[in-house]
Amino acid sequence: MKWTESVLASTDSEAVIILGMGPQALYMLRTLNQTGKRVFLIGPKSYYGYLSRYGKKLVCEDDESMNRQLNNLLDEYGDDTPIMISGGSSLNFALSHLDDAKLNIYPKPFSNLKTLNQKLQITNWLFKHPILNEFGITNYLWNQMPKQVSFPVLAKWNSSTVNLFKTKVLTDSKDWEEFSLKYVDYAEELVFQPYIENKRLYHLGGWFQNGQLNEHILVEEVRQNPVGMVSYLKNYEERYSEAIRNFIDEVMRHFQVTGFVQFEFIEDVTSRKLYFLECNARPWGSMDALNFRSRRASGAALNLLKDLSNRKSSAGITERIMSCLFSDILHFRWSDPLPLLAPLFNQLRTNDKKSENSITS
Repeated sequence: MKWTESVLASTDSEAVIILGMGPQALYMLRTLNQTGKRVFLIGPKSYYGYLSRYGKKLVCEDDESMNRQLNNLLDEYGDDTPIMISGGSSLNFALSHLDDAKLNIYPKPFSNLKTLNQKLQITNWLFKHPILNEFGITNYLWNQMPKQVSFPVLAKWNSSTVNLFKTKVLTDSKDWEEFSLKYVDYAEELVFQPYIENKRLYHLGGWFQNGQLNEHILVEEVRQNPVGMVSYLKNYEERYSEAIRNFIDEVMRHFQVTGFVQFEFIEDVTSRKLYFLECNARPWGSMDALNFRSRRASGAALNLLKDLSNRKSSAGITERIMSCLFSDILHFRWSDPLPLLAPLFNQLRTNDKKSENSITS
């Protein structure tokens, strides 16, 4: 059963609601638009979804207005109207404000999402699991960092609660001192891991039905721009593919989820060891990779503008142009072309907000 069939089988409603307007929401919007349902996007403006010709967009910049718009739609179309979580911020909104026992929300159930979405919680569970503990990577809390002498380390959020940055690499104690002064107010929300420099990154993302993996893709993340945001990926069916699938099968045997989930892994190339990094218990940024449109194409430039602007990439400009020409360019459709410009528009909007803040401060 395709993921859209599963969603449609759960409702008599004429509508589907997507929380968020990012690239994950764009993927779901385009796909759900083909079902004949009325599709609504609710959330802060992101040009990925906002520029699409499909669906109705209801821009809400805070939780109160999101709640109000959501309740209006549920009053009109019914409480069984599917509500699709599209990213980290919309998952946090749903966990804080919605009741999945009363509403038709994906992914579900929240009890399992709360564990999978917390890096410390799922990693601690992993270390206690006799079959999976070898995949665990060490996590450090804020109060452990002054004693942490093995740099570099990677700083990241325990869950997707704050969007000040995605990840940061701290190369030495001086970096840590500067970082700790700047982010001390977020101490309880941060987690730190050993930074593996000589690495390969992989992720498997797909639709799970009661923990069973259905539509999915397993990829290697070839390039990132910036760190933590993949800009080029390719299909992966090599050395670790079976181990990755077996790992996920075992995790989902304990945490049976229905909806989109992504698992991320890192290979230490030097030691040739594979580690589990984190689980995104919701749709992920490269959702459109599920739509590889050619058997010949093994890779996908997630964003033409972003990939070409990746000056820190080890690939030359010619290689990057060719990779875009001879692969699927995610987010681009001839029938819905404008979202390709979203990263440029979003960047301009971010810069405008920074300028406004500097003027008023």
